[in-house]
Amino acid sequence: MNIWLKIAMIIIILGGCDERPNQFREEFRWLSGKWRGELNGMTMIERWKWEKGRYVGVGFQLNGEDTLNSEALFIEQFANRVGYAAVIDGEGPFMFRWDDAVEESYDFVNELNDFPKIVRYAPSRDSVIQVTLLGDDQQMRYELKRVQR
Repeated sequence: MNIWLKIAMIIIILGGCDERPNQFREEFRWLSGKWRGELNGMTMIERWKWEKGRYVGVGFQLNGEDTLNSEALFIEQFANRVGYAAVIDGEGPFMFRWDDAVEESYDFVNELNDFPKIVRYAPSRDSVIQVTLLGDDQQMRYELKRVQR
């Protein structure tokens, strides 16, 4: 094969590889992994990973060996907006928009939802997240610790 043809093929192949960092992916990279915590005697577990251009998570509330509920969770970029969606025990999706104006935490907001209106993830250290669910007169807060990257 002609050397110029080989060089042209390499340029075409490498030209299709976008090496620029994905700002959305990098913004939420800290969330990847398995997280575990406790709330009122229940075990809270979340697992997050990057998959097909979005973060996909699963969440469980366990009471001993019994699963009380399960969630399919998604953080995805739509045009220039980031959204959070939860499907809880097959119901939903419940959609929230990221309020990127909040600096200390990652707040996802849906004022039309009964509870929660805000889902807040506040990383306090590399391996700890404070999760808070806020409503009009309700609040639920728990801490998740990273157990696996």
